[in-house]
Amino acid sequence: MKRGENRRLRGEDLKSGKAAIAAGRLLRPSDLGLAASLGIASLRVQRKLKIAILSSGDELSPLGQTLDVGSIYDSNRYSLTGLLNRLNLEIIDCGIVRDDSVSLKAASKADVLISSGGVSVGEADFTKQIMQELGDVGFWKIAMRPGRPMAFGMLKPVEGSSRKTLFFGLPGNPVAVMVTFYQFVRSALLQLNGASQTEPQMTQAIAEAPIRKKPGRTEFQRAIVWGVA
Repeated sequence: MKRGENRRLRGEDLKSGKAAIAAGRLLRPSDLGLAASLGIASLRVQRKLKIAILSSGDELSPLGQTLDVGSIYDSNRYSLTGLLNRLNLEIIDCGIVRDDSVSLKAASKADVLISSGGVSVGEADFTKQIMQELGDVGFWKIAMRPGRPMAFGMLKPVEGSSRKTLFFGLPGNPVAVMVTFYQFVRSALLQLNGASQTEPQMTQAIAEAPIRKKPGRTEFQRAIVWGVA
């Protein structure tokens, strides 16, 4: 055995005066182990945001129910639940909200409200109208595909509260829901919850076939990515 083997020097893992866990970091299992190794039994963290989610549309049916003519199963709430669980946020599932103003108003009691459906130009889409009644519409419709019919705004505080609620009105198309979530909602939620790293990891790839798009519009394509051994 050589001299100095099988030992760790002071400051090898963490230098004196350096922050062990910086503010704004999303805690990982290794961070918890590091805190414990320093004798720290508790950490001060941000309160989890309360995120209310709902699906809007008279054509939607819950799982387990026989579909009527012209109906489809609600899948977007399950996608949103999975996306939000990755961020470790508190989820309030408001279920399927029918196309009426009373139901939509009742769902605005959280830090952030995320809806899917009800933001297109159909006669039964009340989301934009209710937004104008209950708060301010930041924007409605974006130059992006998929995801053009998307709304964002701020809802006024409900009775007995001074807290305003951010509102994201996502499209009804399942793929558009996930694209708009990653492009707009995810980073906003992380920043609101105090995280300093909010952008998803990006990488460059070469497409196997040419991709065409209309000018003046951002477009996203689904793809399969693989590496070369």
